Amino acid sequence: EMTHAHFRNPQDLAILVNALRQAGLPQWRFGFTPDERDRLKGAEIASLVIGHTLQGQIEPGLQPAFLQIGSDGKAAFRSTTRLVTETVYVDGDLLCEQSENLFGRPDCGPVYRRNDTAGKGYSYANTSKVFHFTVVQ
Repeated sequence: EMTHAHFRNPQDLAILVNALRQAGLPQWRFGFTPDERDRLKGAEIASLVIGHTLQGQIEPGLQPAFLQIGSDGKAAFRSTTRLVTETVYVDGDLLCEQSENLFGRPDCGPVYRRNDTAGKGYSYANTSKVFHFTVVQ
């Protein structure tokens, strides 16, 4: 949706998104297929991430990454290929990142609880990444 934010009429965007789904385009990138039952609500997301440091890996290729978020939402995201300063906040049940990288537009997505062999963790998916993380601080 972020790449099509120039559509002023929501019905026009809905037609395009429906056509992409019919063509078999997946909802999330990099083969990420979360279980909707594991999706966190807004209050859970806020208490989990605001004022904390998240450590994990981003797709593609599971590159190491960190997201440090202050209690005021000011944040820095670092990976082997990116360094972004931004503002992080919760809007409804979505975690949002806003920086100059997307011309100041917010890039929002859901957070999912993940229980796997690596232990208890979470996954955050938006238009630019899938970030698998644990809270380290």
